[in-house]
Amino acid sequence: MKKKKRFDMFQQAQKPAWYLVALERLLTFFWLGFEKVFKGFKLDKRETKHLKGPVLCLSNHASMIDMPIAVAALTPLKTTWVAAIEEFDGKEWLFRKMGIIPKRKFTHGTVTVKHMIRAVTKNKVTITMYPEARFIVGGIGEQLDGGLGKLIKIMGVPVVRLTIQNNFLRSPQWCKHPYRDIPIYAKTSVLVSAEEIKNMTADEIQKRVEQSFVYDQYRYQYDHKLLMKSKNRAKNIHKILYKCPHCKSEFTTDSDGTHIWCNSCGHKWEMDGYSRLHAVEGETYFEHVPDWYLWEKAEVRREIEAGTYRFEDIVRVTHHINASELRYEGTVKCVHDANGFAFSGTLDNGETFDLKKSVASMYSLHIDYNFRKKGNAFDIATDEESYFMYPVLNANPLTKLQFAVEELYNYYIRDGHNRDHKDAETAAKPVESAE
Repeated sequence: MKKKKRFDMFQQAQKPAWYLVALERLLTFFWLGFEKVFKGFKLDKRETKHLKGPVLCLSNHASMIDMPIAVAALTPLKTTWVAAIEEFDGKEWLFRKMGIIPKRKFTHGTVTVKHMIRAVTKNKVTITMYPEARFIVGGIGEQLDGGLGKLIKIMGVPVVRLTIQNNFLRSPQWCKHPYRDIPIYAKTSVLVSAEEIKNMTADEIQKRVEQSFVYDQYRYQYDHKLLMKSKNRAKNIHKILYKCPHCKSEFTTDSDGTHIWCNSCGHKWEMDGYSRLHAVEGETYFEHVPDWYLWEKAEVRREIEAGTYRFEDIVRVTHHINASELRYEGTVKCVHDANGFAFSGTLDNGETFDLKKSVASMYSLHIDYNFRKKGNAFDIATDEESYFMYPVLNANPLTKLQFAVEELYNYYIRDGHNRDHKDAETAAKPVESAE
């Protein structure tokens, strides 16, 4: 098989090309102009409009509209982004010309940090970063990397917080279309000034960043009485609300229109126009969607503490070779437990596939409920490789897998419970093809 050229993670990021900056701003003007006139979009950048760059902009992320919002919020500053390499399939030239800084999701490599430091110190370019490192799936802030405070301390530039409300509710990850009828609001604020960075410790900066990412879009909608008339407002919400609070069975829920129900016990809920849940009959248990979501996460934590958590399936392996090829490799066995992920088997070309990711090597998991329109998938990356794994036997495992990765990391690494976990992944790469 002909060898393929790999994506070069070490190639220096350039300044964004002037013509692409101009095009970004033109497209942003028309896109957000439409949103403002017809959808009620509002942007408040009064606190940061006179701020001189470069800056590091930290934003929550739930929809593609977040990128033009960042452009509008930071203008006249030029911005580039930290982005996963698979986001620009077939368009590496665009990735490079936009000056985008490459990243493999939930890895501990230092190359991205080096690119970021060079971007602000030498290229004098503002960077927009989504520290949750994926589209949020529950409408609330997700777990952050514990090294953000150190990164900000090293970079030494002001940190801007771009807060976007209702971008998740408009188009949740588990049901991207049709869009819900709810306006998007955005606001910028100075999260950490350059002077504060000099005087604060990395831990203090980390704490401030984490506090700024404590948010709840469902609560915001209810408190501001933003009525959602969409007839599909509960469609696919069972993707995240997978465990029935009535009978405690897992992966038996389903949803459509404005209802979610359990196929095991028959309990059923209706979602009103403010995204509150109400039992059709009997006890509601959770009116507030994030309460149900966090209850499930707590249930996973209990399994981990009891030593009973385990996930096993067959997965279809797709290998992100480079910016133009995502190759199907075959099916292998996947096990996830207190030791982390283990993948093993024989690929379609006869080569042995053996990859392990320890608990310490990833603090969360990137999941996609319909990746490339081919079904549930999760991203497994090392410093050199990226794979998308499609579970075959389990119909709706992704949300619990995300919870398990996070809670295993919290229990064994952050909370320090005894277990022999290495600080990095151990990956025996397949005798692959590409270089």
